[in-house]
Amino acid sequence: MVIAGNHENDNANFTNFKNRFVMPPTGSDDNQFYSLNIGPVHWVGLSTEYYGFEEQYGNASIFTQYNWLTNDLEVANKNRENVPWIALYQHRPFYCSVEEGADCTLYENVVLRHGALGLPGLEPEYIKNSVDIGFAGHMHAYERMWPVADLKYYKGEDAYHNPVAPVYILTGSAGCHSSGMKFSPIPMPWSAHRSDDYGYTVMTVANKTHIHFEQISIDKNGDVIDSVWVSKDIGHLHTQKMREDLGGFKFY
Repeated sequence: MVIAGNHENDNANFTNFKNRFVMPPTGSDDNQFYSLNIGPVHWVGLSTEYYGFEEQYGNASIFTQYNWLTNDLEVANKNRENVPWIALYQHRPFYCSVEEGADCTLYENVVLRHGALGLPGLEPEYIKNSVDIGFAGHMHAYERMWPVADLKYYKGEDAYHNPVAPVYILTGSAGCHSSGMKFSPIPMPWSAHRSDDYGYTVMTVANKTHIHFEQISIDKNGDVIDSVWVSKDIGHLHTQKMREDLGGFKFY
């Protein structure tokens, strides 16, 4: 199951991508966003390239995807008893601590997260609908975030049990022929673990309450260099009230 990244731009509005892959139907003639259920996980694939190439191709696809997403997540939330996890994957990240790209605080990241100039951002929908997991690539490194929402991060020993915000994982280290992506000298406060080793991420869905993540380093002969369980009680949904009660920290 694939989604387009910036390298799939063919100067023909991703026509080659559209003609070569068949994704689950959405009612649109565009296959760059879709969803499907696999076991206890509702998966959503989205295109961040509508934002990245908005000047070249216009903004109609941004609104088409956004309107579809709001409805899809609403339906998925009503089905939590049967499919309790919601996980999304997209090319460009919301959060990161790599030096190239100004730590994911460039204007394009702000528009993608929060929207601007009349364009809707994606993060508010993730937060409102209690999305559990978010994957991204684009930056050629690995980074696991603390639960984070609207630049507020929540860390601690139990941060990944009943998280009060989405957990984002940047898993772009296998997207380039070489490792060595430079990180910012000081990690962004939402960064829990980061590595520029060439490698890949393994996600194991144990059941309706537990998911395990491992980062495998090819540079270190297949060693596991990061590992974490994300768990939640049956019926847990993170809310704004939870975040307010907990406090959290805000990055400026």
